[in-house]
Amino acid sequence: MKYKLIAIDLDGTLLNSSNRITPYTIEVIKQLDRMGIKIVIATGRSYSSLRHKIAELELKQPVICYNGAMIRDGASHEIVFNSSIPPNISKELVNISRDQNIHFHGFVDGEFLYERDSQSSQYYRDLSGLDGLKIDFNTLEELNFTKGMFIGEHTTLKKLEKQLKSDYNESLYIAFSKPIFLEIMNSSASKSKALARVCKDFKIDSSEVLAFGDGLNDADMLAYAGKGIVMKNGHSELVAKFETTAYSNDEDGVAKYLKELINDY
Repeated sequence: MKYKLIAIDLDGTLLNSSNRITPYTIEVIKQLDRMGIKIVIATGRSYSSLRHKIAELELKQPVICYNGAMIRDGASHEIVFNSSIPPNISKELVNISRDQNIHFHGFVDGEFLYERDSQSSQYYRDLSGLDGLKIDFNTLEELNFTKGMFIGEHTTLKKLEKQLKSDYNESLYIAFSKPIFLEIMNSSASKSKALARVCKDFKIDSSEVLAFGDGLNDADMLAYAGKGIVMKNGHSELVAKFETTAYSNDEDGVAKYLKELINDY
């Protein structure tokens, strides 16, 4: 099968543990781009935290960010699609974080906002390369998060996930991107839904899509694609369901898989 579009997650997939894309991976991606294959980055990150990665790859294709809550034009950087969490639910998420003492931050206009300094907020700043803004959410006239994120121990977040899915099942899309990251979006947002929008614009069938991911928030995208590939270092639930790369994200797993694909074209 000759694929027309390749969708790739960033953290734990294209990026290594040092948060970098290696020169080898960059060259393989550029080679595919020169061949006319559309390379679409699909990540839970905000656009501001991944834009420099797109620049490294010199890609001009649409970019799926915030786990599908937003699509940006890779050339003009304009917002193509945006879906946010309703204000009343955004406020309720803040109250849950306060009541249960779980770190929470929400994205507004590309910036992540949080109320308390903690190891969690510092960890996310280091990982994303964003400073964020400490703020009292009560001072904002309206809360309208593009994405919310709870950070904490996995067992604590699993209980919270169950609670949120029970209370907001029809309103929110809830998924783990890492065991300590529980991400919250509008129910109209997911990587698969955003990818379907991109494919429709390009008149590409899902069977012509190859997708790579490592986390549970990639599961729906991997299932949507004609072929979903999970990283060797991926979540065990995904490894059990999908084909797995021979190499991890620290071993250029995506690039080595794609290099073999190039040889078949």
